[in-house]
Amino acid sequence: MQYKDIIADEFGVSVWPKSHERTGYYEIIGIREGRGIHTARGAELPFKSGDLFFSRPGDSNTFTVYEPTHFLRLRFTIPYVSKQPLTVLPENWNTWMDRFLTLPDRNNGSLLQIQSDRTLAIQLLQAIVNEYSGDHKLRQQVIFQLFTSLILLIWRNSGLIIDSEELSQAKDVRKEDLTSYIEQNIYEPKKLTLNAMGTHFQYSAGHMGIVFKKKTGKSLSTFVQDYRYDLIEKRLKYSRLSMKQIASEFGFTDESHLNKFVRSKTGLNPSEIRMDH
Repeated sequence: MQYKDIIADEFGVSVWPKSHERTGYYEIIGIREGRGIHTARGAELPFKSGDLFFSRPGDSNTFTVYEPTHFLRLRFTIPYVSKQPLTVLPENWNTWMDRFLTLPDRNNGSLLQIQSDRTLAIQLLQAIVNEYSGDHKLRQQVIFQLFTSLILLIWRNSGLIIDSEELSQAKDVRKEDLTSYIEQNIYEPKKLTLNAMGTHFQYSAGHMGIVFKKKTGKSLSTFVQDYRYDLIEKRLKYSRLSMKQIASEFGFTDESHLNKFVRSKTGLNPSEIRMDH
């Protein structure tokens, strides 16, 4: 299958389409209106109007819709962000874009925290969709300028811009410090984000992601979900807690979401793991 370098569309649904696929594409999804649960790589977080999510090719990325939701979707490839003339690119574009595409945990919740940026990002994404579906002159140039503005907003919110002064002044941290922090806060998901950990260890969110991957060999979200599963597996094998109790302990909204998480890690249902022991 041959891919276009960029595709933009929008759709309103009451149920997330099972046919949704992104093979070969990076993807940014904005929520113009609606609410529900966003599931990515085993992590479940609520979504609402103004949220923005990012996923890489091959990522598992679904939405459980609680009320009719209008999605704005932008798909793009590596060639799209790398083939543009240098004269039209912001300074350090290639370096920053590489960080954006490879830094872990980009889809571990909405990309935007600043309220005014949330509104502006949805407007930019809507403008990209409108331009893509139109046939105006300079259409591709306008789309790329809107795209760079959207990425700049994401950088501003996510701490991806790391200057040399920060790199030289930030304190060093041991792997044991990182794993201990996660073990102590595994039941408090709000403390297991790059922003929260960065505040604790005196790093920006972007630098925290780089340090964590370097020290542990895994992204923060992968490490947390692996450790979370290890604890759940022990509950299933060695405790008499009900599925409902285990789901509640680990912050799942119900047993079905616990089942989905365990199946994503093992291919088995929780009851099968319990029966095998």
